[in-house]
Amino acid sequence: MKAKFQLAVALLAGAAVGAGAMQGLHAQATPKGYAIIENTVTDQAAYSRMITPVIKAITDAGGKYEVRGNKYSVIKGTEPKPATVIEVIEYDNMVKAELAYSSPVWNDARKLSQIYDNARILIVEGVPQ
Repeated sequence: MKAKFQLAVALLAGAAVGAGAMQGLHAQATPKGYAIIENTVTDQAAYSRMITPVIKAITDAGGKYEVRGNKYSVIKGTEPKPATVIEVIEYDNMVKAELAYSSPVWNDARKLSQIYDNARILIVEGVPQ
């Protein structure tokens, strides 16, 4: 009886390890999605009221800020306007990134965004790992 129990435990452990490995392989096969945002703020005081719902929409969709700031160097091309913030946000995949910017929370924030800033948002597929 003890041998059968040990065999059953070993089989269950093997199945769990195999399932975890398959999940890891599947996750590696799906490239990450990235939102790249160039945002020129036109009214800083009003913009700061908008930032909380924007961050909520992004984090609710699983977004993780990789870059967020206004200190940068221009290597090639034209200099962004003053008060420009650059953001790079990582998502599990492109679908989740696209969904983040069509959510009800985002749509509410976008109404304010159209008044207080001028943003360009790109969704880009990451390199498969």
